[in-house]
Amino acid sequence: MLDSGANRHVVNNASYFIEDSVKRVNFCCTVGNGTTSITTMGDVLLRDKATRRTVMLTQVILMENNSKNILSLVVCNDAGCTSATADGVCTVSLKGTVVLQGVLMLASS
Repeated sequence: MLDSGANRHVVNNASYFIEDSVKRVNFCCTVGNGTTSITTMGDVLLRDKATRRTVMLTQVILMENNSKNILSLVVCNDAGCTSATADGVCTVSLKGTVVLQGVLMLASS
């Protein structure tokens, strides 16, 4: 799920991490109205069905109790991507090439 309010990419299953990229970490992350401890971070290869492109996401955190995997638009934009939304679909491009498309989850106010 694409999230305009998330400041990190999140996976809910450690099996998504690229072998040898996993690091043990120790910090807290704000989630909704609370915080949770983060102990695992790594890199993930994401294959987008719409564009048929594979993208490597780095420093992805593991939150096993999260119901969805989250792709942070903030992190994508910080990496030089641009994003546009139309009819509830967000398109993420890098240097003019579409790399990801998905449903946009707007941040809660």
